[in-house]
Amino acid sequence: MSDTQCAECAQLERERDTARGVGDFSRVTDCDVLLKRHPEHGALSAADGRGQE
Repeated sequence: MSDTQCAECAQLERERDTARGVGDFSRVTDCDVLLKRHPEHGALSAADGRGQE
């Protein structure tokens, strides 16, 4: 988690890590999608290429 990351992103990352740990890869994917679509960071993701994965 970066210093500039918001609480919602941090929560989604924790959920993703927990889901990965129990083998719930559907939830892992859900969290990845939600992180990429997060409105607060959408412009940053598009500008730095992270939204292009």
